[in-house]
Parts: sequence; C-alpha cells; structure tokens
Amino acid sequence: MIFNKKISSSLIIAAGLSLSLLIFVVDILSPIGIADGICYTGVMLLSMWTKDKKFTIMAASTGIAFIIAGYFLSPPAPSIAEAHIAITNRMLSIAVVLICALMIIKYKKVVQTALEQRAELHELTENLTMANSQLEERVMERSAVIENALSKLKKSEAELQKLLEHEKELNELKTRFVSTASHEFRTPLATILTSLSLISKYGEQNEKEKQNKHIVRIKSAVMHLTDILNDILSLSKLEEGATLVSNETFSAPELVTEVVGELKLIAKLNQKIIYNHAGEDEITLDKKNLRHVLVNLISNAIKFSNEDGSVYITSDVKNSVFTIKVEDYGIGISAEDQKHLFERFFRGTNAEAIPGTGLGLNIVAKYVEIMNGKIDFKSELTKGTAFSVEFNLRNTES
Repeated sequence: MIFNKKISSSLIIAAGLSLSLLIFVVDILSPIGIADGICYTGVMLLSMWTKDKKFTIMAASTGIAFIIAGYFLSPPAPSIAEAHIAITNRMLSIAVVLICALMIIKYKKVVQTALEQRAELHELTENLTMANSQLEERVMERSAVIENALSKLKKSEAELQKLLEHEKELNELKTRFVSTASHEFRTPLATILTSLSLISKYGEQNEKEKQNKHIVRIKSAVMHLTDILNDILSLSKLEEGATLVSNETFSAPELVTEVVGELKLIAKLNQKIIYNHAGEDEITLDKKNLRHVLVNLISNAIKFSNEDGSVYITSDVKNSVFTIKVEDYGIGISAEDQKHLFERFFRGTNAEAIPGTGLGLNIVAKYVEIMNGKIDFKSELTKGTAFSVEFNLRNTES
C-alpha cells in the first residue's frame, strides 16, 4: 500500500514543509540554485505516502513557489553566464517538479482506481457468495419440495397398487362366489324338486313313511339354502361394516338349546347333539351375533361328522367369562389346511365332497372379533375338531 496508517498525514506535511524551507534557505544563499528540482522531487516523493493527490499538488506548488522566490531572493550572479545558468537550473527544477508531480498524481490515480476496483471486486465477491448461498437455499427448498412430491407420489402409487390388488381380490372372490353359490344352490334345489315328485307319487300310493322321508329331505334342503343365504347376507353386512353390536341380557342355555333344536332337522341319521352348561345362566352379549356363531359352528360339526356320531356342546360362565365349546369326532382338518381355515371360500382338501360355501368360519371369526371375543380350535385329521369361543363379560356389561 502507498499509505501507511502508522504515519500520519500531518507528520508527512510537516516533514515536507521543513525540507522545503531548508531547500529555500539554501536556494537563497546560492545564486545558481543547483539541484533544486532533485530536492523538491524528494518532497514530491514524500507526498506518495498520502492518498490525497491534493497534497501532491500543494507540495509541487509550494516547491515551484520556493524556487521562483529563491531566484529573486538570492544574491545576483557575478556574471551574465552564471545568471543564465541560475535561470536554466531553476527552469529545469520547475520542470522536474512538475513532471514528478504529474507522475505521482497519475500513479495515485491508477492506485486509487485499483483500490476502487478491488473494493468493487470484494463487494461483487460478497454479492456472489450471498447469491450462491441463496441459490443453495432455494435448491434445497426445491429439492425438499421435489422429495415431498416424490414421497406423496410413491404413497399414492402404493395406495393405488393396494386398491388394485383389493379390486383384483374382490373380482376373484366374486368369481369364486358365483361358482360356489351356483353349485350349492343347484344341489338342494334338485333335491327339493326330486323329493316333491316322489312325494306326489307316494301320495297316490298312500305310502306315508316314504312321504315323510322326502319331506325331511326337503326341510333339510331348505335349511341348507337358508344357511347359504344367511352366510351371504352376514358376509355382506360384515364387509360393509353394517353389523352393529347391541348387547342384551339373556339366558345362554336357552339360546344354545333353541339353536340345537333348529339344527336337529339337518342332523344325519342317528346323530346325537349333546349339550351341557355350567355356571350362571344369564349373560350380557349381542344375542343375534352369538346365534350366528352358534349356528355356523354346530352346523359344521354336524356336517363334518359321520352318521351315528355325536356332537358335544358345552358352555359355562366362570369369573365373568363366557365360554362355549363345540366338539365333533368327524373328518378333522389337516395341519396344512388349518393355516387357511378362516379365509373366505376356503374348504379343506378332505371336504370337497361335502356341501358348503367356505364362508362359515370366516363369518364366525368376524362376528367373534366385533364382539371382542377370542376363538381357538384344535383338530386332527380323521379324529375330529373342537372349536372354543370365549367372551369376557366385563367388557359387555353396561
């Protein structure tokens, strides 16, 4: 840097004036004025230590004034030749001072321009840094927006995929339902039509025993159709969330006995349904939903048991817990089939020849769930199956 902050401008001015006065005194004493320009150039060089070019102009003006004043105040030259030399020396000194001043002023201007450019460059650098920082912030904000949009897009895509899979599942279920329902409806309807024809024939022959046999077959077929329709209606209501829980207090043994009496109509030849109850009679549950559970479990036990077999039903109320168990010694369920037992339309590999829609246990599980109960089972192939349903009555008492 030209200007050293440690040296004050006043000190430089004082030094320049002192040197100028000293030169002026020497100039007065010397008529010739040798080396005035060189000396005043030194004064000019002192002015380089300041930024202001006005000081250089002032120093140059002072030097020129002192050179001219020194000429007139110095003693006369002893000869004309020396007088010419004195004038020439002072003119050269003035020229040197002027040239030095112009060069210093020019130099200061260049330096000042460089400093201004440096300041502008520094300001531009700061502006660029700030702009870069703002740009990075905007990029981060835009990146966050894009990431958020991508996240929402992925979420929407996942939800859409889930909906598509659900729609595909529904279509498959509809196809399976149409196939199963058409088959299940066809068999009992054919049984009814055949039995009606035979009843008419046996009526003409007055064979009451055979007529009664076919009347029982018709009742059984109608019960089967009713069960299918009930399963379909129950599944529809459960899927739509239209099934509500409405608890009431009633006698558990009376309800089970009533359901058993209804289902004896579909029992096989010489099948027995044995029911026992222990503990208190009255419970507080949704009676209608519990009836659906009992009908499905007991009808399954009858369906998958052999003729001359027995179905055992036990219920008890103990410590505010109502438990009902339905046990048979029929065909049982394989370990592999047990994994899918509560799935819709699932039927065991050993039950294909037995009529059914595969909806019953799925419906039972859903009813038990909405009633806050628990269902469990044990089964062994060819040895039978036992289903156990449990309800905590403390959760249902008002």
